[in-house]
Amino acid sequence: MAASLFDSTESGEEAAATPSADGEPHTNKNLFDATPIRGVNIGGVFLIEPFIRPSLFDQFLAIGNETERPVDEWTFSAALGKEEARRQLEQHWDTFVTREHLEAMAESGVNWIRIPIGYWAFNLTQDEPFVDGQVPYVERLLGWARDIGLKVELDLHGAPGSQNGYDNSGRRGTPKWLLDRGN
Repeated sequence: MAASLFDSTESGEEAAATPSADGEPHTNKNLFDATPIRGVNIGGVFLIEPFIRPSLFDQFLAIGNETERPVDEWTFSAALGKEEARRQLEQHWDTFVTREHLEAMAESGVNWIRIPIGYWAFNLTQDEPFVDGQVPYVERLLGWARDIGLKVELDLHGAPGSQNGYDNSGRRGTPKWLLDRGN
């Protein structure tokens, strides 16, 4: 019998199962028999975007010149100052996604969640308007997910200098992550 791409050995015999990171046997054969991922993105929690949470940005509608209105987390925090931005964001982090939301997702068949986050949650510099403080809320969300049985992808969605120049990177404008060796 000729070996196929999915055979574990040249002879076509299945190789001895070796434990994976979670202790379950892992072979080339059962790699393709895995449970399908049924996931959702939980955007807008730890990296805010106006279209996901417009109520955070509504307070700036009175600014007459639309080009001066905050459009991302950088300009949101710069407009409010660190103290007020932190106050509003802590309220948001505490309430935007709850354990009950995760339980409802799991009950509907979701088994995987993606959580975008910006680098500033872990490595904030003083010359940036961003605020930190997300980690306890991330840890709480991870604990809920673990208790409920959801897998989690923690996605570094906002890189220093902006990786794409869109609001979903934390800072709209020209991407500068390649221009600074510190990034």
